[in-house]
Amino acid sequence: MATPGQLVECVASALNVPQATVVLYDRVLAEKGLRSKGGRGKSAAKVTVEDAANLLIAIAGTSSGGIATAARTVELYSGLRYQKRSSWKDLISDETPADLVEAAKTIQETDFLTVPGMEGLGSNHSFRDGLVALIEAVRQQKISFKKREASDWARAYVSLEGPSFIDAGISVDLTNYPRAYAKYELRDNKVEYSDLNWRQTFSHRAILPIAQLLGLEDAQPAKAKNRAA
Repeated sequence: MATPGQLVECVASALNVPQATVVLYDRVLAEKGLRSKGGRGKSAAKVTVEDAANLLIAIAGTSSGGIATAARTVELYSGLRYQKRSSWKDLISDETPADLVEAAKTIQETDFLTVPGMEGLGSNHSFRDGLVALIEAVRQQKISFKKREASDWARAYVSLEGPSFIDAGISVDLTNYPRAYAKYELRDNKVEYSDLNWRQTFSHRAILPIAQLLGLEDAQPAKAKNRAA
């Protein structure tokens, strides 16, 4: 099972962020109860998928506020709720120009809640719930981003925006599976206006090594079982 130190090292490498910086984020989250804690040696903490999601949100969602606001950032973005997108086809009316009607017929899109691993999410799930489900789906190999052919184009992107408009999104493209997109917003969008806004993203390239690291939790008991046999 992965330790906090292993998760820090993995996230730093995946996001190309100095490890010393990620250590500071991890420390703040641990102090605020947003990362699993334990003792030393055999009782040392073992991180969870939610711990990984919290660390990713803290780093991607923190801008000018600095590392000291990391815990507040996690709480803020974890509170964003899923907003079902209107399909282009739902916007068609009798007054819609014929060329737009034909164009809408060619658009392929998938309901995010039907993507493998996302089926258990409710219509009121949070951004953190969605990110945890995505990492878990990759960890359990329900979703794969490995290319089998040159034409394969499997990928995922996670975005966080702020501070005037606090929102986030998860986009998933799978081979032979139309693009699915989840939008997350504040239900009560009362935030202070800022003329300095930002948007940060990370992709499946960061999620893959993290999911593989957390997959050690399944691999170790299997090895022990084989030795016992």
